[in-house]
Amino acid sequence: MCSEPWTLANACLRVNEAIERVGFDVVRSELDGLRQKKKRPSRLAILDVLDDLQPLVPLGDDSSQWPQACDEDAPEAWREICRVISKREVSGCRNPGAWLSKINVSLQGDTLFLSANSRCARDTARNHLFAEILHQAGRRGLIVQGLSGG
Repeated sequence: MCSEPWTLANACLRVNEAIERVGFDVVRSELDGLRQKKKRPSRLAILDVLDDLQPLVPLGDDSSQWPQACDEDAPEAWREICRVISKREVSGCRNPGAWLSKINVSLQGDTLFLSANSRCARDTARNHLFAEILHQAGRRGLIVQGLSGG
């Protein structure tokens, strides 16, 4: 399941997120079913299946529709940015909220300092989310200072 910019860490993250959403048995059943349809499913097919797995939600309860996109201790401006981006369709990123939750942020004055321990999270943020992060920060009069490791 590894391919640039996707890494083994990314694949593990996506599988673990799917397990957290719907449980181990559902993920295993879906992946077994995918394997039975094709000899060797493509990486994208596997990732699409994982991303599409959603917990059953009673009708009228959309509170869990969008995952918690960032830490409650994060600056309010960053939480707003996360809420907006996590609800959008971002090209190349099927679940932006999951990736935004991996980014650590501090606010000093009008500058957001972003960091992520995971190389996978940094790659996804840089390649798919950064332009939207910059746009949303700019709308709030904030400057984004790169995306560092750790």
